[in-house]
Amino acid sequence: MIYQFKTKRQLMAELRDMRRLNFFYAQVLQVRSEANRFLVKQFRQLTHKYRLAYIHTYTGFLVCRNRNWVFDQVSLSFAHLFGYDDVAELEGMPVVRVFPAERYPEFLERLDAAASGEMVLRSDGLRKDGERLPLLMTIKPIQDSPFHERYYLLNVSNLIGLNESSPRAADLISV
Repeated sequence: MIYQFKTKRQLMAELRDMRRLNFFYAQVLQVRSEANRFLVKQFRQLTHKYRLAYIHTYTGFLVCRNRNWVFDQVSLSFAHLFGYDDVAELEGMPVVRVFPAERYPEFLERLDAAASGEMVLRSDGLRKDGERLPLLMTIKPIQDSPFHERYYLLNVSNLIGLNESSPRAADLISV
């Protein structure tokens, strides 16, 4: 756009107005960037709190993204249940690695069936040292919108104390 000014005064007034406008925009952008930095900081703190609460929960939780069945997030109690010391050892590992090899096809079939809705199933788990443990799992698909990827939340409980054949469970049942 070409401006034609009749006098130098008009040119100076226009430049002054442009400087004021640029200064105003710079202030608005600075305020917005400070607000964005504050919001990002608050979001990170909140996310960190929820992540800590999730990792240190009493029951074993894990999150898988889409249907690739790879550990995306794992609670510390889940890691301890399967004999791992740290959550990082499990993240990125295929879910089927913590189940007996002869049960893989059946387990994957059940996981795929859970895509349609919440499912509760009983299965055996395989600890890091090779010991088997009976598990009760609840698999729940979560999708916040049709355009976002689906997550699967698995709640895993150890059934050793709930088995009627164990002496501890028999004592609890008799009371």
